[in-house]
Order: sequence, then structure tokens, then C-alpha cells
Amino acid sequence: MKIESLRRLRGPNVYLSRPAVVARLRLGDLAGRETSDVTGFPERMLRALPGLAEHHCAAGAPGGFVSRLRGGTYFGHVTEHVCLELSQLIGRDVSFGRTVSTGEPGVYHLILECPVDEPAGSDVPGELLEVAVDLVSEIVAGRSFSSVALATAASGVPEMQHGSTAARLADLASLAEREATGPSTRAIIAAARRRGIPVERCGDLSLVRLGWGSRRRLAWAAMSDRTSGVGIDIAGDKEITRRLLTEAGVPVPAGGVARDASAAARLFAELGAPVVVKPRQGRHGDRVTLSVMTGAETAYAFSAAGEDVIVERQLTGRDYRVLVVAGEVVAAAERIAAHIVGDAGHTVAELVDRTNTDPRRGAGHSRVLTRITVDDAVLRVLERQGRTLSFVPAAGQRVWLRETTNLSTGGTSHDVTDRVHPDVIRLCLRVAALVGLDICGIDLRLPDIAEPLPPVRDGDEVTGGVIEVNAVPGLRMHLAPVRGRAHDVGDAIVRAMFPAGSDGRIPVAAVTGTNGKTTVARLTAHLLADTGLRIGLTTTDGVSIDGREIFRADATGPLSAQMVLGDPGVQTAVLETARGGLLKRGLGYDFSDVGVITNITADHLGQDGLDTIEDLAHVKALVAERVRDGGTLVLNADDPWVRSLVDRPRVRADRKRIVWFGLDPRQPVVVEHLAKGATAYLLQDGWLVQATGARRTPLVRLADLPGAYGERPCTPPRTLWPRPPRPGPSGPGRSRWCAGSPTSTRRWPTPAGPPCCAWATWRSSSTTRTTRPRWPPRCGPCTGCGVPSAAWPR
Repeated sequence: MKIESLRRLRGPNVYLSRPAVVARLRLGDLAGRETSDVTGFPERMLRALPGLAEHHCAAGAPGGFVSRLRGGTYFGHVTEHVCLELSQLIGRDVSFGRTVSTGEPGVYHLILECPVDEPAGSDVPGELLEVAVDLVSEIVAGRSFSSVALATAASGVPEMQHGSTAARLADLASLAEREATGPSTRAIIAAARRRGIPVERCGDLSLVRLGWGSRRRLAWAAMSDRTSGVGIDIAGDKEITRRLLTEAGVPVPAGGVARDASAAARLFAELGAPVVVKPRQGRHGDRVTLSVMTGAETAYAFSAAGEDVIVERQLTGRDYRVLVVAGEVVAAAERIAAHIVGDAGHTVAELVDRTNTDPRRGAGHSRVLTRITVDDAVLRVLERQGRTLSFVPAAGQRVWLRETTNLSTGGTSHDVTDRVHPDVIRLCLRVAALVGLDICGIDLRLPDIAEPLPPVRDGDEVTGGVIEVNAVPGLRMHLAPVRGRAHDVGDAIVRAMFPAGSDGRIPVAAVTGTNGKTTVARLTAHLLADTGLRIGLTTTDGVSIDGREIFRADATGPLSAQMVLGDPGVQTAVLETARGGLLKRGLGYDFSDVGVITNITADHLGQDGLDTIEDLAHVKALVAERVRDGGTLVLNADDPWVRSLVDRPRVRADRKRIVWFGLDPRQPVVVEHLAKGATAYLLQDGWLVQATGARRTPLVRLADLPGAYGERPCTPPRTLWPRPPRPGPSGPGRSRWCAGSPTSTRRWPTPAGPPCCAWATWRSSSTTRTTRPRWPPRCGPCTGCGVPSAAWPR
């Protein structure tokens, strides 16, 4: 078997509403064979991946896939399920898969769901499919795999031969975890989506765009686009922070800056033991040494921290972190340094290994807790306690592994939000305002956060106070404390960014159909711009913002849509949405307010796997399906395939406002629609009319409508007609505009009247379609409508 190609659908698509990949799989020697043809294959596969027993498949209940496996199914279908199971093993929470024939024997398309926020350029889906293909092939060849080995590999801690299936799976598990959003970013994304706010992640970064256009906001972990740059710089320099807070009367420990070892020694002598030595600009507790008791230890700590350090008195008490968001204390936690608890039977090293098996612990900040790493700092802390890694602590005996309480060094947290004294709350709000941060984490060392703080007295020693201010605070300790109540601090940040329940959306209109999309999109944008709105427009010609073209290309796909929706100057978006973009990349938005479907005709068949008009209608229906509940769906009543869309369950027409347009007011669907008091737009006695129930409101005379070519059009001005082709160096192209029928292919149009007139009055030796007309045409005013050639549409 071989994966021949892979494409990613970044948004809602014809298969499901979430991102997916479509892989083209060639079965090779396994073409035409089924699982029941390979002796022992189902049993070996289930021994390797016992989780397959829970897969529903078409049966809709656990065990459905096993029944297919034993009864006989194609190996493309097996590869799909194996890939889904491997995804679950490495932590990718996906469940949708589908295998469809390409029409070529032995070649299938595998459609597999991807995590919503997985980077669009991730290698994980493709490599995971390769592992699935190789695993199925090896089991077909008779090889057996241990489910324990594969599960262990999926934990990301490989202990197997390089290049083996298990080792490749372990590498993929590590890659997927590195690319995934961290807990802080994930909490903000989840809170935004609960509010219906669109979310777009920037690559594999923690930078996310929340909302669209003029209402969009940016967040990078726990930092917003309105977080003060000055505040970030202040918080990043511990000495400036100390100085600013001291001058404001905030209790902070005594200390100062040391740029050489002698200065550090002088500060140690002045302050007295114990002191803390830390980098002036550091984070996550890196290179921080606590409980420095001697001059020699001071020199060692200075060397470890770097050449620009802070030496300050170490306060007694407990470590706390208070999270302030938009002038409100939203959570507080007591931070506990990394440690193990003895059981009288295992060494410290063994207990560390056991602690690290906690599924909540991961590498770095990828999970709510961080694995404990045994390094020189751990060995020094053990030495101070008279312990070693081989020491066996008594049952219940606590052995400290770190002095710093950061979660990034293996620490844990206990929630204390409900215990914070009002004096401490007022202090934290003052600190956030003094530094100038909308979101910040304030680290305190206090005897008890539930007790009031005494005022700072000149000359008195500070016994409790602020030790640091963090500009981009981690949220893990509040989201998943090991003790106490979890707090949805991501929601607090989103509420601050989008007050008053805003969903961060701007109006979006999507236009699709076989012909007329560009014309309708341009007219829509033009009419909206007349109201004073700044419009973002995508068409086959490019992307325009506020009437100015910024990008020239066929811009009818999801990347162009995101270009418009991500522009902070756009107040309303009009998006031409073409078949190619829908199939190859999916939609560039989740829901629109208005969906327009001009027509569905038998053009472009034989492309992109669309062989019938039914296939084309299925693709175009996606635009109708993604109109939000309560939105407006504008449909061509004269087109039978467009009419059929309202009967599709996924369109949910009963939850949308349907507006029909057409030429025939006697069309049954229009008559029924108007009988219900609804609205349609029709042609009547030379006027474009708005019909609502029995009421008719003339809007504009057809003769006055630009593009209608006067009062005598040879064909009515409907979106069923394509716009004329652009002229090129070799002529205008083969136009479908003709006097008799929009699908006529027998003759070039004749000057019988518009819309043919813009193309028909040339002098040519022949009028057959096989002869190129001369360009530009030699013509005068059109005899069909009297419009001078200077006014003809290009």
C-alpha cells in the first residue's frame, strides 16, 4: 500500500464541519483482497490495537468495526480505523473517518478528522497515515505486535529500536504534543468557542486571533493585544519592578542588583542569611537559588544566575500566585515545590519515576503539570536534607526535590481563591495598576493569604510581600490545581477582551454557484459600501479592502477569506466561494450570515472528482449548510438543483430565512413561499420587484439597471448568465453568451440584443465557435439596445 497524495481541508467541508485530511491510498497487491482472505489477520490486528473493538463503524455501536473486520472488509477501510486508533493513542482526540472509492480499482480516498487547532502545516497526519499503512502491511505479512509496546510508545517515552513502528509512534506522540496548544492557550480558545467567537491559530504558536475584522482581538497565551508593552518590560526587569513598587509603598523584600561576585558578597553581608539569588531578567524559576546561607553559596548562586543578578532577603511563609485580569482578582493558588512522599518500599529515584507517570504531567508546559527532571539542582536540595536518590523514605515522609515552587520545575498548586483576604486583593490590584498590566500574575510570600497585611513602616523589616510580577502568567495552576476548586480563568480573559457578551463577529455574506458569482459578489460589496461600511471582498480577480485591490489572484478559497476576516479594517465581508476551494481546502469561515446560490449547472464536470451535477450540487450545498441559524439564504427559484437544497437535512432550511429570486412568479415554490408572507424578488412588467406576501414593491426599472442593457434584453438579467470573459491577446475567448440559450454551443452570439451585444458586433469571416473573432471588435452603437460601446461591461 502507498499514500500517493495528501491534502488538508482547513475548515468546514463536504465531509464534516471540522478540519480533515484527504489521503489518496493505492492498495497495490492488496487490491481486491479482504481481511477475511488473510488467515489470522483480525486476531493479530486486535492484539496490536485492542481499542479497535470500541470502534462503531457503520453499525453505530461498539464492536461494529470488529464485525466488519472478521466478516471481510477492504484494507483501505482497515487503514482508516487503524489511523484513528493510533491518533487516540498519541493524544489526538479525533473520531471521524471515511473511506470512499475514487472510481479507479484499488484506489481509495481516506478522509480523516484532524484536531481543530492542529497547525495547518503539521506533518503529524501524513506521518501517522504512513505508520498506519506500514502497521497494516506488516500484520498482513504475519507479524505480531504487542499492544503494551505500542501504548508505551504512544506515551512519548520510547525504549525501543530506532526506526521501528513503536519508535516512530513515540516520535509522533512527542511531535503532536509539541505542536498542540498549551493549557493556557487551550483554556482561552475553549472559552472563546463557547461564546461563539471565531478562533484562528497562527501556525504552531500560542498566538490566536479571536473574532473577525474590526472586532477581532489577538491573544498570545495569557497576553492580549492591549497588554502594555511598557508593563511587560517593567515586569521583565525584577530590579525596576522592585524599585517601582518600593516607591509606591508596596511591601517587597530588601535587596539590590549585583553585577559581579564582590557586589553579590556585599549584598549578602548587608542582608544576612538566608537570601535569594536570581537573574535580573529570568522566568519559570530558572537559575534561581533559595536559602543561600554562606558566602561560598552566594558565589556559586551568582555564577549560576549569570552576571546581572538580584540578591534579596528571603521572606518566610508560603508562596502564592494571584491572577489579576482587567482590574479583578479572578483566582489565587498556593504553590508547592516539587517533592515525593515515601511509601517505605521505594527509593527517591523510583518515586520520582512513579510521579512522572501521572498522565497530567508532560514535557515543559504541554500539560497541566510538568514532569520532574533530576538535575544538579535536585541533587543539591537532596544533599541539604542529607538524602540521595537511593534513599528509601518512610511511609508518608515528604522529601523535597526543589526549593522553587514553579510548576515548570515540577511543582503543584492548591486553590486558595476563596481564602484571599480583602487587604491582599487590594494590594494585588494596586500592583497590577502600578506596573500597567491588564493581565498579570503576582507572586507573594506571606505567612497566610487569609490574614490582613500590616502597613509598611519605615525602617521595619518586611515579613511578607510581593516578590515578583509576571506579565504573561501561566494559567495551569488555576485550571487544574491538585487540591481545591478549578477556575475557568480562560473565560475571565475572554470576558475582558469581549465585554457585554460580544461574539467578535462581523456580517459575512458568501456567494457561490456555477455562474454569476463574481458579479453578484461585486454588486453586493458595492451596495454595502454605499452605506459607509468598509467592505472586504474576495472574487476570482483578487482581494479588495475598502474598494482597493490588495491581492491579485483567484481569491475564492479559504486563505483569501481569512485574509479578509483577519483584517482589522473590515466591517463586513463578501466572499465569493468557488467549487475548487471548497473541495481542496474547505471553507475559510465557520458560519455566514447570508448565503447566496446563483445556480447549479453542468459546468466543470470531470474536474476534482465531480462527474455528475448531483456531485456539484452536493459541494455547493456546503455554503447553504453553513449559514447560521437565523441567517438568510438567497436561492434561485428557477434552478431545480438550487430548489432542491432546501430539502437537504444538513441545510436546516426551517431555521433560516429563505429568500427566493427568479423570473417566473408562477413558480410553485415562489407561490407557496409568498402565501406564507415571506419575501421573494421577481421581474414584473419591466421592473425588479420585492414581493412580500401579496404586497409588491417596485425597486428599479429594468431599463435603468446597469448590466441589464436597456429595455430589450435578449435574455433576462439573471445570475443564470455568466459574465463575459475577459479579453486576451488572442481574442475574447469562447463566450457562452448567446441569443438563444446560455448553454448553446453552436454559434457565436449575433447582435440581436443584450447581453450578447457587448460581444456580438464584430466583423468576422465566420460566426462558428471554431473561428476566433477579431479583437477588438469594429463596432458602433449596438442595434439591440443603443448603448454606446464605451459603456459596455468589460
